[in-house]
Amino acid sequence: MKLPEHISPEQWQRVKALADTRETPFLVIDLENIREKYLQLVQGFTYAQVYYAVKANPADEVIALLNELGSKFDIASTYELDKVMKHGVSPERISFGNTIKKARDIRYFHDRG
Repeated sequence: MKLPEHISPEQWQRVKALADTRETPFLVIDLENIREKYLQLVQGFTYAQVYYAVKANPADEVIALLNELGSKFDIASTYELDKVMKHGVSPERISFGNTIKKARDIRYFHDRG
């Protein structure tokens, strides 16, 4: 892997320093990297609406950051709906993308806007 294509030397040093203090396995989420990559994506596709697939990483910190940046959200469950709405995401910014929808879930989503 060509590290400089994916992460700056400064970011790598921060991750490495943190890794040296943790037992494995563990997950590092660099919110500044997420911010940077999201903004690059939005700037590169000015004609598109960007939706974040919550199933990729439903961490509250990630959802809160992307909400702040104006992202839209693709969700597939009532659990994910509750997660994003907890952060103040309005229904207009949510897509219920699950292709197999239960009647009770459709009602749940409808009742929340």
